[in-house]
Amino acid sequence: MIKRIPLLTGIFTVGLILSGCQQAAETPAEEPTRLRPMVLQGGSVKAQINDQVISEELVNAFAAAQGVPEGPEGDEQRKDLIPRIIDMELLAQEAERQGLQNQADVASQLVIAYYTTFATAAVQNYLEANPIDESDIEAAYAQWSASLPDKEYHARHILVEDEELARTIISELDQGTSFAELAAAHSTDTSKDVGGDLGWFTLDRMTPPFAEAVGAMETGTYSSAPVKSRFGWHVIQLDETRDYETPPMEEVQGLLMGQARGEKIEQYLETLRASATIDLSPAADKE
Repeated sequence: MIKRIPLLTGIFTVGLILSGCQQAAETPAEEPTRLRPMVLQGGSVKAQINDQVISEELVNAFAAAQGVPEGPEGDEQRKDLIPRIIDMELLAQEAERQGLQNQADVASQLVIAYYTTFATAAVQNYLEANPIDESDIEAAYAQWSASLPDKEYHARHILVEDEELARTIISELDQGTSFAELAAAHSTDTSKDVGGDLGWFTLDRMTPPFAEAVGAMETGTYSSAPVKSRFGWHVIQLDETRDYETPPMEEVQGLLMGQARGEKIEQYLETLRASATIDLSPAADKE
């Protein structure tokens, strides 16, 4: 089970926080309620500030959050954390004494921390109970590979700022002038140094007007009219095409793990939505 680390406020009650969001207190609470229960109290006591114990377990939680190594090699760093934790505890107690938890801006931050911490914990707890298995990876691979393009294109282009110049370049191509020569002479793109060569690419990587033009061309031809994109005016030559080779599943394990995790979380959320009563205000649809 993953450790949830209470920083200044820890785990607090929903009712107190939500009520705090609805008002900005002008005066401190007479008898402020501590937002943090006495949690993480295992191990030896490292310090006590008023009624709050700074325990070994609490120090270890802070240390873990800061990447301090476990074991003897992290002892000195954990020791150095204690004065900082004491200072934070003093500030937290003073903030609660002043009733700052009732100020709208502070309360809203606490609510956001509440949602973020508990939502993350719920997801991690669910994934521990329902781990990603081979069938999830295979399903993610099938879905991912089905979304891939079926072709790759090898093309060149000459990019200029002026449509008239682009038309002049096409006229020179019609007269037999080398595409590479014209690219070197006129293109504003860095590919001019390699004859306008863009290498191999899939259409989804290109700006839409360029991709649409390339997809409609025959191999070995150049565009009969300039192609306008947000970058300028293109003259395009399509050199060759080939079938896109889908990477084997073993090469994209990291990507597939993330996709499978996302799918599993979405299924979990669908279950929660189905079992809950959710009334969405009509006004929310207009926002």
